[in-house]
Amino acid sequence: MMDSTNIYYKIKHDFANQLQLIDIYTRLDKHEARDRLIQSLVSAFKAEQQFLKLPLAQTIEVYITHRVSYELLDYDFEIDMLSSAIGSYDMHVVEIFSRVFEDIKSRIETKSLLTISMFETNSSFELLFVLTGDIINQSEAENVTEISESLIEYKYEIKRGV
Repeated sequence: MMDSTNIYYKIKHDFANQLQLIDIYTRLDKHEARDRLIQSLVSAFKAEQQFLKLPLAQTIEVYITHRVSYELLDYDFEIDMLSSAIGSYDMHVVEIFSRVFEDIKSRIETKSLLTISMFETNSSFELLFVLTGDIINQSEAENVTEISESLIEYKYEIKRGV
């Protein structure tokens, strides 16, 4: 695991790269590209904030640890929770995230996108992980519902009260 100093430097480095790209687009009068980049960064930040506000302290810790130590992934989120009840299932969600993150390591060698979707219904919580990119390992695995050369989808359901 990375220590806090290295994590801080990595965050600053990533942020500086994004600002440099915005600056370059501005200097080259590529205002549309700059504006798209800014909108993309704001959108990604808001989506991640929605996830980080969930009452899933241990899951969020697993996510952050994975995010700062495994650089081949970009992340996107779709969160639609009706309540804070998912917090009661934090350990179950941790197990799911850990399984998916471990499986992904054997499936990609180049930068890819992982979209994490979490939905709440009256009877369950649905977690969907969609990895898009160059999938080098297309072997079947538990909870994989779709797989191809460019996409793998993991689907989990946590029944309420179980």
